[in-house]
Amino acid sequence: MVYKKKEEKDIGSNKMSSRTEYALPFTIETLIVVSEKLPLFGLAFCVIWSIIFDFEEATKTHCEVENFAPSISSSLSFLTQKYVWQVVIALLVVPRIIFLLSYKRFYEFRISTITQNSDFQSHFSWLVKVTLTFNVLELISLLGLTIVTSEENFDVHKVCFVTFALSSLLYFILTCSLWKYCGIYQEINGEKKSFDEKKFWLKLYFVLGIPMSILYYWHNEYCQDYVYSFFCICEYVIVYAIIKFHGTAKYDLADISIVLPSKKIGEFSLLHTS
Repeated sequence: MVYKKKEEKDIGSNKMSSRTEYALPFTIETLIVVSEKLPLFGLAFCVIWSIIFDFEEATKTHCEVENFAPSISSSLSFLTQKYVWQVVIALLVVPRIIFLLSYKRFYEFRISTITQNSDFQSHFSWLVKVTLTFNVLELISLLGLTIVTSEENFDVHKVCFVTFALSSLLYFILTCSLWKYCGIYQEINGEKKSFDEKKFWLKLYFVLGIPMSILYYWHNEYCQDYVYSFFCICEYVIVYAIIKFHGTAKYDLADISIVLPSKKIGEFSLLHTS
């Protein structure tokens, strides 16, 4: 653990006070890697467990046709899988909030190094706020579809799922627009790699999103064997792409550490280590 003494001036007097801050012995990069692997493990566990132990119920739909793969929503409807996934998401909430705040700092810092044009910075700041708002909406809808399964309340779960999918897509589009708009990726090699990966996962989302929607409609309209299973395969890959897109933060925020003050509980700051 790294200790850092910080001096503060008392506004009511000219006295200087100091407090000790504690930097955790890992950077946000470590937290991002764990936050990327954890939902991948949770998703794989829930789907595989459902196939092995709850295959008939997990692959059954209102059409009563043959399927070979369960949807993610169906997999999370069973008690064991539901608890595992809820624990995974509960562990991700605080890190995702930290990443959100870190990205706000990241964008503020990067734009200040690119231009001093106040109009450009104002426009960019507005775009950052809109982008991060969709990130918040994605997190809230993810919590909603995790808490309310499709078996408990299908309509609420469906609304949360659609909101999650759309907010994720809009967040990805706006993020890539931000990077292109201000030329972030042109400055640092690691950021160019991050931008390339972001574009790849966004393209994959688009490529599979359209056939996934068609397959879902086809299944509900014509009730043919295995159509819903192919929809589920598309769903797996898209969720994987969402996780990997968020995982690119490990390139963007690699040099940031979390600093905890010793006196003010519940407050933290972000410290650049390089």
